[in-house]
Amino acid sequence: MSSHSHTPFGDTTPFAEPAWYRGVPNPYYKDHHARFRAKCRAWVETHLLPFADDWDEKGQCPIQELRLKAAEAGLWC
Repeated sequence: MSSHSHTPFGDTTPFAEPAWYRGVPNPYYKDHHARFRAKCRAWVETHLLPFADDWDEKGQCPIQELRLKAAEAGLWC
């Protein structure tokens, strides 16, 4: 089994993030994990972040709609 090194992301403060976040090779963290993480992050940046402040001020969010969108994107079981 080979180790994979990934593009670093997250906080670079020592011990603040798992080693594989910083690009350290890990035999368990594979390319499909990195792809899934990128897909989740892109979805959140598109469907959640732009609206989070508004939802917070209103005290509610369209949870059912978000669940359907997440399921359509393959992120919700």
